[in-house]
Amino acid sequence: MDTPVSKEKIQDALKAFASGNLRDNARRLFNTLGYRSEKRIDLSPNTGEAFLDQFDPERKLNAKNALLDYWRSVDLLFQLTSDEINQAMQGRPAFSGG
Repeated sequence: MDTPVSKEKIQDALKAFASGNLRDNARRLFNTLGYRSEKRIDLSPNTGEAFLDQFDPERKLNAKNALLDYWRSVDLLFQLTSDEINQAMQGRPAFSGG
């Protein structure tokens, strides 16, 4: 049985956003909340262009409508796969472990 997360741990994870790496702090916050996944892709460089190269090689995404010029970085914090979705549909915790 999972133990409840204390407000202090959540507050500490939120305070970390004041400094440090946004991606790492976001992953730490999700981890604190019980969302864990080692299934992720770290884009390098983590730019909109690298995202398009990885996920939209045919360039179907409308860069203007997506405001691609305004993207500062692209960080995929965790990945939901059919495994996690199927677990959730069967009433099992989808974000445990990892």
